[in-house]
Parts: sequence; C-alpha cells; structure tokens
Amino acid sequence: MKIDYVSTLRSLCYIDLRFGVRLLLALCTSVLLTQGILIAQSQQGDVVGSLSGGVVKYQGELSDDSFGPGAFFSLRYAAMDRLWIEARFGLGEYRWKITDAKLARYPDYFGANAQIGDLYPASITTIEPENESRVTLGDLSVSYVLVDGIPASPFITAGVGVVNFAPSTSESHTQLPNSAAGNYPHTVASIILGGGVQIPVSERVGILLRGEHRFVFSSYLDDISFNGSNDALSTFSIGLTYRFNEPEAQEADPSYDNECEYCENCGDNCDECCD
Repeated sequence: MKIDYVSTLRSLCYIDLRFGVRLLLALCTSVLLTQGILIAQSQQGDVVGSLSGGVVKYQGELSDDSFGPGAFFSLRYAAMDRLWIEARFGLGEYRWKITDAKLARYPDYFGANAQIGDLYPASITTIEPENESRVTLGDLSVSYVLVDGIPASPFITAGVGVVNFAPSTSESHTQLPNSAAGNYPHTVASIILGGGVQIPVSERVGILLRGEHRFVFSSYLDDISFNGSNDALSTFSIGLTYRFNEPEAQEADPSYDNECEYCENCGDNCDECCD
C-alpha cells in the first residue's frame, strides 16, 4: 500500500493551525481579563518588534474557502504617542481548489472538456485538484491608536507594499501555464488597509492580533485574468511584540492628591504638602 506522506503532513498542518489559532485566542482573552491593571500606553520614541504567525487567503476568479500559512516580522517606531511607522516582512502561501465547475467555467484556460489529470493547453503542466503560490510581502505602513490609556490598544493601519508570488500546482510544484510563459510580472505593488489590537503582558512584552487586506496591482495571483479586476490577499495573524527601549516613567499629575492622602496618613508636614 502506498502512503501519501505529503497529503498526510498537510492534513496535520491544517489541524495544528486551527488548533493553534483557537489556543492563542483563548490565551489573549485570558491575558486581557487577568492583566487589566496593565495599560497599553504607547510612548513617542518606542521601538517595538513583532513576530507573528497566521493565515493567508487569496481572492480572485478561482478563490474558495482555502487558505495557507504565513509568518510575519515587523519593526515599528512611535513617531507620536498614538502614531506608529512600521516596516514589515512576510512569507506565506495561499491555495485554491480546482473543481469541475471551475474547469467548465474557463475552457480557454483549462481546455475544452478538461478533467483533473489532463494537461493544460500547450503546456506540460498537469491539472491537479489544488494549486498554490508562495508569497513574499514587504510593507511600509502607518498605524494610529484609536483609544489609549486602556488595557488594550486598538489601531487602524494603512500603507503600501510589494508582493512577490509564483503560482504552481500543489503536488508537483510545477509552474502554471501563464507563469511559465512569463505573461505577467511576479513582483507587483499593493495597498494595505487593516487594523488590530495589542494587549500588554508586561511593560516590554505584548500580544498582537491583526487583520489586513491587500489590494494587489495584478489580476494574475491565480495565473488567470478573465474578469478584468485585480486580485487581493487577506492576512490574519497572532503574535508577540517586544519593546526594545526602556519605557519612560509617566509623570504624576500635579492636580492629583495622592501625596496629600499620604501626608494625612503619616501626619508629618501635612499642611505644607497639601497647600
């Protein structure tokens, strides 16, 4: 009996990914409830790095409910207390299934009466039940913290980026026909919109949840272009942040009467302190 180790490993990866997402969401909820005394206050001059894992989903003519894994590293600088400038690098993969309905919908691409196992027209590439593309992301973005002084920092993000992709079959990893023929560029620009929330665990470490949508300036993320519209990528990630600089001590509000309360308790020079 022949065992398909690749398919078996991929199935285990899907299970582990879904379990990991649920586990991290539960952890984030627990931290938010138990660490309420920590204030997610960003300060001007903060330098923060992040490392995240998540999923990548493509949207185009052949898109469905498939997704692939992704990993992201970023470094950001707080130009203002609530304004971040961030550079980010990401590696990932997105996938889409090939079904009988899709084969029938695009005969010019797959061939008339095409079936799984046939060759693409004028190509040596075999039609497989699933295709994929590795993707490399480089982003420069600006984020704005919507509310500060609370146990979590919700923020919105906008930016520009570069996307490099290479569509292929999933099993044999053979380039798809238009990619192999060089009919389109594999490195294109993108516009990024999204948001997320950062939850502090300590003064330096935090948990980062983020979702973003990339408007990609290419209609060939799936190797075909029939509707005239550009394709897109969505990413969802969970990770950790680390503040490299020493957090600045917050200045006490002179109008607050903590010192007066202390003087009243100690009984020494109360009048001088509270005046």
